[in-house]
Amino acid sequence: MNNYNIDIGKIILNKLEEKERTLSWLAKKVNYDKSNLSKILKNSRYIYFELVFRISIALDEDFFIYGSEKFNEVK
Repeated sequence: MNNYNIDIGKIILNKLEEKERTLSWLAKKVNYDKSNLSKILKNSRYIYFELVFRISIALDEDFFIYGSEKFNEVK
């Protein structure tokens, strides 16, 4: 069985730290409650497409590329 898991929440949190931005800053940018966003990024296996899209825009980073890379590995 193939491993399709991508910890996108961890990837986003790492990028947030790399860009020296806070979770509060990101929550405001994507119009989410900070505590809910924190739970989603730290504990959720799935993140809504729209939220990943908003985060990609806020951080000027294409987070969908990680899914594309995994797709190319397993096809």
